[in-house]
Amino acid sequence: MDGIQHTSYHSSRQSKGRWKNQLFDPHADRYREHGAGFERPSDCQRQFTFMDLNAHRFYNGKFLYKRPCDGLHISDGDKRSYRNGGHNSDIGGSVDSKGKKKSFRRLLSRFAEKTSMVGVPYINNAKLWWAKLIWCFLLLCALGAMSLHLWYLIDQFFSWPTVTKVELGFSDLRFPRITVCNVNVLHKGRLNHYAGADKLKELVDKLKPENVAPNQYDPDWDPYGNTGTTPGNKDPTQGTSNGNQSPTQSAPTVHQGRTQRTPTGNQGSTQSAPTGNLGHTQRQGTQTDVTETSQNEAVPNQRRKRLVDTYGDIDPSKYDPNKPPSPPPLHNEYDGEKDSQEEIELAFRTLYMNIRRNERVRLGHNITDMLLSCTFNGRVCDAGMFRLHGTPEYGNCWTLDNDKFTVMTPGPEGGLKLVLYMESMEYLQGITTGYGARIQVHEPGTYPYPVHEGMHVPASMETSIGLKLVTVERLNGTYGDCEWGADFQAKYGVRYTRRSCYSACVLEDIVSTCGCHSDDAEYFAQRLNDSLGRCESKNETACQAGVERRYETMVSVCPCPNPCNETVYVKSVSQRQWPTDDYARVLLQGVCEMDLEKCKNLRMLINDERALSNSFLRLNIYYEDLNYEMIKEYPEIEWQQFLSDVGGAIGLWIGLSILSLCEVAQLLVELCNFVASKAAGEYRRSRKHRRKQDHSTSSANDQRNNSDLSRR
Repeated sequence: MDGIQHTSYHSSRQSKGRWKNQLFDPHADRYREHGAGFERPSDCQRQFTFMDLNAHRFYNGKFLYKRPCDGLHISDGDKRSYRNGGHNSDIGGSVDSKGKKKSFRRLLSRFAEKTSMVGVPYINNAKLWWAKLIWCFLLLCALGAMSLHLWYLIDQFFSWPTVTKVELGFSDLRFPRITVCNVNVLHKGRLNHYAGADKLKELVDKLKPENVAPNQYDPDWDPYGNTGTTPGNKDPTQGTSNGNQSPTQSAPTVHQGRTQRTPTGNQGSTQSAPTGNLGHTQRQGTQTDVTETSQNEAVPNQRRKRLVDTYGDIDPSKYDPNKPPSPPPLHNEYDGEKDSQEEIELAFRTLYMNIRRNERVRLGHNITDMLLSCTFNGRVCDAGMFRLHGTPEYGNCWTLDNDKFTVMTPGPEGGLKLVLYMESMEYLQGITTGYGARIQVHEPGTYPYPVHEGMHVPASMETSIGLKLVTVERLNGTYGDCEWGADFQAKYGVRYTRRSCYSACVLEDIVSTCGCHSDDAEYFAQRLNDSLGRCESKNETACQAGVERRYETMVSVCPCPNPCNETVYVKSVSQRQWPTDDYARVLLQGVCEMDLEKCKNLRMLINDERALSNSFLRLNIYYEDLNYEMIKEYPEIEWQQFLSDVGGAIGLWIGLSILSLCEVAQLLVELCNFVASKAAGEYRRSRKHRRKQDHSTSSANDQRNNSDLSRR
């Protein structure tokens, strides 16, 4: 049956008798351009199925009637599809799996029916408008709350927070480096035989106590300036007794900053006179009462003299003429009178650094002369294990450096024990004001800074330093700002620390600006450029002071973050008096076995127990236990935790899971595909239309040409 389309339709509501298939000629009058007038049941809105018997394709569509039971309206797309035998690619449309023509609304409707997203199916299936409105409102509120929650989680994660945890460990511990400095910078005997440093020798001579305070060496000097005797025509150093008691004498004793008056008798009247600036009261008393008289009342014209005035006759600028003037103080900086003693010490350090480095090493104290005994874990260590470091403040400093020192036993027996001979008879009088050593415990491989990070260990004492190890690990990159220090160690030969970084940073600025190096960074200057000289001239020292001032006032800042790995030693210190008078002679014998000349000098002090004990000290350094603390930084929010938080927030507010998100992704893909397909169909139709126009134009031209030829 050529030219005839076989179409069957079935009523959605079937009764006893079924509608039979009817054949329609698409060219018949009953099939018009805008409708169909075929026979149908009284129920006008039906679900029809058109079947193209030739193409064997099915198209489902719900047709709307022009008016009840009068003329069925078919969409243009369905009519074109029907005319083309079910092929609708020419219009750019597409159909879904049920044969229905795709559209935005139909795609969204299908998504709403099948999605597991909470609330969306209720919006699609609700029959009442206000129910749809309520569910839309709830869904929008949930989306807004979810967006705020996600923004908070994302902002928190990308702020890269960290959390610090403290962990405990137990193992054999690596022993730290121990740096020892004699508080006396120069060996007096070697300085006297040194042919040079005349200004330094002159300053040392002026600072001798007999030159600074000559009155204290005059037995006839009266601190009150009296020419007569004290009231009662009594000797001011004598006390008289009431009754038959013998006179007693009391003198102040200075011990660690406290003044104690110890009378030699417990009866009678006593009188004590202060010496120098140690006291300012005069005591007169009996067994029953004590009366005090202020010194200011006894000597009204006497004014207390400050210690600074003691060095008033010494001009530091004479010994350091190239020192630049001090800059004015900052608005938040204390502005007081300069301490002349500090100025003199600075001038001494400048004169000391003017000596060539190898000469400074020779003029200082040597570890071979100082080390009487050295043991680690009960085994002997020697002076060859010590490495030299020079400092402007303490001269030669010696670092015990041995990578094989590992502590396996806690307590003093498993640690380091040193007995040092401090050569106190060779101290520079007036320059060195105390006996002992400067000690620093620091991490292996780091540069020592005993001035800033060390501690004083007094002579005539045994000092025990118990250590507890604490390791610190910091995060780098986005989580924090720390430095591994590999480049720094390759450049300067020591491990990275903040203080070393700061010293090297300021040094590089001074070198680039002034062309010389400062005294504090001599080691780093040698590593940077061994041919660099010190800043000595007035212009160089002024330039150096200007650069250092910029960093002090934070005009320039050194980028020196904390190291990513750092070892800290927590110290607990205990001391006792050491040695005994008898054991001091045993130590003296050890010195005699080392050097007979030193033995001869020390034997002059054999009857002065205090002076002899001031020449020795003992140092014990050990781990209190083998437990150690590890302070580590961890990311507060890991990637896994972040994804879990995001998924929890999405599931909390709108009930989506990963598979639900895949449904949303599929919807987006289908919408994009629909838009692309529609655009492609429009493009194909426009091309087809142009081809038809071109064909009709060419046909008209051919007919015109044929007519012209026929006329001819």
